[in-house]
Amino acid sequence: MCNLRIGLLMLGVLFVAFAGVSAQKANRSMVSFRNDQVFVGMTNYFRVVAQQTDPVTLNQLSATLHTYGEIQESDPIPLKVEQDGDRFTIHPEETGIVSIVIQLVDRQEQYNFHTKQLDAVGKVGLWGAITEGRIPAIAFKAQPGVYAQVEGYDISAKCNVISYEVIRITSDLKAEIANNEGGRLGLVTATLIKKAQPGDRYIFTKIRYRCPGAQVDQFAETLSFELK
Repeated sequence: MCNLRIGLLMLGVLFVAFAGVSAQKANRSMVSFRNDQVFVGMTNYFRVVAQQTDPVTLNQLSATLHTYGEIQESDPIPLKVEQDGDRFTIHPEETGIVSIVIQLVDRQEQYNFHTKQLDAVGKVGLWGAITEGRIPAIAFKAQPGVYAQVEGYDISAKCNVISYEVIRITSDLKAEIANNEGGRLGLVTATLIKKAQPGDRYIFTKIRYRCPGAQVDQFAETLSFELK
């Protein structure tokens, strides 16, 4: 019985000691990014709160970027932190890990975030990969080309379409193919689009684009539309 009491007492001492260490290590600040994401090639907004009398100031913050790949172990790249009202901004130009450091009165606290590359969906007018039903041929022929639109995030970003292929399949199953450079229709592809008739199917495939910060070409989902 005595040994049991001693064992329980020791467990209690260890618990108190562990709780004390945990309390000492607990963060006294918090960093939150808009959309909970850090995007490459974009101005990213974030907020910082800390257990201190006054709001966190710009001179308490610093940021760096550790890039991915072979140079990941090299010195981190300093990022400029700017203030916009009660928010702060950074603008990473490469993929990697962003570290935000907050200087408190008695210590520093660091928060790490993986950067994310923007993705886009290809569209022709209002129509995309999930368009249901047939499209009026007259409205289809009025479209100037293909564009890449960022969806799902509360941000404004312009992605550039590099090239794509257009396939026209007529109602009697005859096919014509044309390649296009850039987002707007070129002379050959514009001529192919103007041939559109009810019953035709147009396929836009091999859509290459780049969003801000992208270091390699990105590819959008194939678009397929049936006309009426």
